[in-house]
Amino acid sequence: MLDPKGLRILVELNSRGTITAVAEALALSLSAISQRLAQLEISAGVPLTERVGRRLLLTEAGQRLVEHAAGILAKMEEAETELEKLTGSISGVLRIASLETALGTILPKALPVIARRYPNLRIETQEMDPEIAIPALIRGSFDAILIDDYRYMRRSRPPELVTFPLCSDSIMIAMPVTHPLAGETIDFNLGDLAFEIWISTSAGSEFSELHAYVCSTFGGFRPDVRHRTDNFGVSLALVGSGCGLAMVPRLATSSAPPNVVFRRSADFSMDRTVCLAIRETSSARPALTAFQGVLQDVAADMQLELAESERWRRDEG
Repeated sequence: MLDPKGLRILVELNSRGTITAVAEALALSLSAISQRLAQLEISAGVPLTERVGRRLLLTEAGQRLVEHAAGILAKMEEAETELEKLTGSISGVLRIASLETALGTILPKALPVIARRYPNLRIETQEMDPEIAIPALIRGSFDAILIDDYRYMRRSRPPELVTFPLCSDSIMIAMPVTHPLAGETIDFNLGDLAFEIWISTSAGSEFSELHAYVCSTFGGFRPDVRHRTDNFGVSLALVGSGCGLAMVPRLATSSAPPNVVFRRSADFSMDRTVCLAIRETSSARPALTAFQGVLQDVAADMQLELAESERWRRDEG
């Protein structure tokens, strides 16, 4: 009998390439990984891996098994989901990968609610960019992921996944409070920022590509990006120090220094949708349904709070 956990490890090894990376992804020790692989080889009756130099590679038999593993694991997940539905049990472990802004805003409000309502449900979270999290979810490394989808750069959605929108999130322009366009009563167009210094994410990242596309398409300029970081908190600290402007999601604005303001240009607006994504084979799992319900309630409350905060700032202005 082939061990499902061993199959999962073999799939991860094929994807990640090293035992260390697999151990980090699955939160297992190196010895546990090695033992599971050894047991899987005994069950299979043929060598599944071979050491080439310092690397552990899959044999032809291991590669063939990986090709079948996805279907095997999907069928097992469907069976487990059916059993959970029969018992109505909301328990076990949910492994969640999340983009930075949702991990810092939505989940801190949702996790205490889940802990109170479902004390037998353990939630484990990890920050991860969507482009990495999506294939990890398909492989089974996580049970659910929080990702985003931008209006001008739609994310491809593999057929194995089901997505549920949580909230709409505006993209704001962060600038120092001393900037000439920082005042709430001052209107400006995106093109007026053509000669500004910008802060963006890593070159080649989805948000960086979106930033460049928006500025060139709607503002008529290529942004002069001099500072790059994938942490919006760091971006806002740089903005507060007068190092440049930045485009940031509204969910990231709560961590801003007091000397940073957020504006929208008069001629352009952009938003994204924050979504929960799960595998279709586990979509009826009671624990995931409960998790989804809490996230949607929390996200809805947060949107009302943000809207009220914006109305208050406009009235004060």
